[in-house]
Amino acid sequence: MPPLKDATKKPSNIGELIPPATPTAQNPPPIIPREQPGLSPTALGPAPAVWTTGFDSIRQWVRPGTSQSRFPSLPTKSNPQINASSRGVSSQVVAPVVAQTSTNTANIATNTAAITTLQQTQFQGVWSSSVSYSKNASVDFGGTLFYSLINSNLNNNPASTVGVDWASLGSDTGFAGVWNNATAYSETQQVTASDGNYYIALVSNTNVNPLGHPATWQLVGPTNLDSLANGSVSGKTNNTALTSGNVDPSKSGVLAKGSFPPTLSNSYSYVSTATSATVMNNGQNILRSDGTTTSVPNGSQAITGLLASKTYYLYPYWDETLLSQNFVSSSPSIPNLAGVTENGSTGFVSTTTSTSLAAGSIEAWFRTTSGVSGMLVELNPNQTGAPNTTTSYFGLEVRGTGAVVGIAAHAGSVTSGIAYNDGVWHHAVMTAVGGGGAVLVYVDGVLTASGSATISAVAAFWRMGSGGATGSSFFLNGTIAHVAVYNSVLTAAQIANHYSVMTASGPSAYSTVVANDGASFYWKLNETVGTTAADSIGTNTGTYQGGFTLNQSQAVLSPVGSPAIAWTQPSSGAAQQQNLQGFVPLSTGAIAVATTSGGTGGGNSSGGATPSCFSGNTLVVTKSGNRRFDELTTDDEVLTAGKTWKRIKEILVHDYDGLAHNLGESEFVTPDHLILSGKWRAASDVFERWQPFSGRVYNLIVDTDEAAENILDATTERSYTLTNGVIAHNAKIFK
Repeated sequence: MPPLKDATKKPSNIGELIPPATPTAQNPPPIIPREQPGLSPTALGPAPAVWTTGFDSIRQWVRPGTSQSRFPSLPTKSNPQINASSRGVSSQVVAPVVAQTSTNTANIATNTAAITTLQQTQFQGVWSSSVSYSKNASVDFGGTLFYSLINSNLNNNPASTVGVDWASLGSDTGFAGVWNNATAYSETQQVTASDGNYYIALVSNTNVNPLGHPATWQLVGPTNLDSLANGSVSGKTNNTALTSGNVDPSKSGVLAKGSFPPTLSNSYSYVSTATSATVMNNGQNILRSDGTTTSVPNGSQAITGLLASKTYYLYPYWDETLLSQNFVSSSPSIPNLAGVTENGSTGFVSTTTSTSLAAGSIEAWFRTTSGVSGMLVELNPNQTGAPNTTTSYFGLEVRGTGAVVGIAAHAGSVTSGIAYNDGVWHHAVMTAVGGGGAVLVYVDGVLTASGSATISAVAAFWRMGSGGATGSSFFLNGTIAHVAVYNSVLTAAQIANHYSVMTASGPSAYSTVVANDGASFYWKLNETVGTTAADSIGTNTGTYQGGFTLNQSQAVLSPVGSPAIAWTQPSSGAAQQQNLQGFVPLSTGAIAVATTSGGTGGGNSSGGATPSCFSGNTLVVTKSGNRRFDELTTDDEVLTAGKTWKRIKEILVHDYDGLAHNLGESEFVTPDHLILSGKWRAASDVFERWQPFSGRVYNLIVDTDEAAENILDATTERSYTLTNGVIAHNAKIFK
């Protein structure tokens, strides 16, 4: 492949169509072996190749060290090319790119076929019934943007054929001119500021100045190419809209430069107790494209107020203005979730109609910091007042320990082994097949407990926030939202999808998924006034009773601890925050730290490397038989490399998009996972064939004595065995 700076030269295939730039169209970048744990300069290897067909006639503005995927996919009248020609920009360090001559610009116009194809997939103005639109073409219909899902899209009304012929992209906000503080700008609107740059709004209803507010406005680039000098921040490349030096923001052609990820040497390590963790960084450098290096000062960050035996995720970044390392503590891109807060003594919701459920599923979202047990949802004979404490069925409870419990019948239950009373939102689901069959409990999309029980089909009322399944009257001291009941048993895939949709897209998209998966009753509990809790699917409305507070909202994912920088789940929103203008991310996604069940522990974090995991369908050898990864619980015992049975301490879940190796039967492993092949080696050193993979991947922490053995011995108990014979190292490597 030619150097990136040569990609703007006149192509040899003038007049031919430019094929789409897809990873599968070319040789994928090589798997880069990485030392485990952490990275070193020599282990990083060369940067991956550019994903391109060799000629990009149009580029969007890109901040140093990022890809174009950071920018909104919403095309506007001033930015119609965004879904027609976006391509990833190489993470290679590139030399300054010289400005192109007018001759080069003129030559682009001769590529008639390619330009015509590109124009057909750009913004086409107001929709017309007489125009046949190409796939991906965008139009304005009644002030809303739509893009075509099909070719030859003729006379199909965008508003009435959404999901079939057209997809909605929201309001056409577009370019809003020069910023002024009297205007409340909407998300994705573009303005020019007093520094001569374009900015895009990251949030809605804002009138703050783009200058100095990177959490609210994203720098796009300068308004005039002639004012831009080639240097360490950006350089000029070929463009199609250069008129007297002025740049149309919809066709801008500046390629920003820098390195991502930064050079990591030794990376992060940590020490932890049951309630705290201290993260240390050592030997980190940011390599600049002009050949200079910024050294990140070695340091540490202590975090207190954590829960025992849990994994937390941190997102470090270098602040170019403050010249210091920081950690992401919030993100405006993460959706909020509102519910009702019960007072822990009298508050609850009860339904107007009694019903029964002997087999099916219940789910709820909750958050609490209480050390006292509270019922999330339960079938109980008592509609009002205190719950019946001797007859109750089919419920979900949060114990004083923070464990989530599935109540199959008054005397039967299954309990998770992890605490969830950390004050952030959690998703709890219980399923029961009936007839004495399996009862399963999932928390945050992952199976955490299993058992079996018979549930009687006794008519009773659904109570939310109150119940008495174990012989005492338990009122929830916390917030509850989006309670749903199903007559069917939700699958593990459906439950994982519910969690992912809420955390990524918010309550509106989540509500659609709940309805599509066949809920019988659905109480969102997001009312702002009154005492009626609407049933969004059925007719079994609820009534708010006792002490309660409506409309209590909090981000569906948020960090905990002191300072509040420890995220309980990986968050794409937090990762996005790492990449704001003026920030340089110091890890590829999150770095992970784990608290202990007691005593002290520690090790190297997993930040800066690809998650080392397996696909959810991969079968693991357990003491009770072969089980899929996404069906394992902390009650299971796995077969170690030392031929011993050890209990699972924790199950880790990541969203992954990258290369993976098919072990057979569509069971996939990621490149960095340590596999026993004579000695512990990265999977990329063991297997040769790799292919694209996108989805959830899983790993384990095996419960062993952290100080009792050499973790890199071929017989270490910090390992587990797959049914295909592969022996894998567990997720945490301690020192």
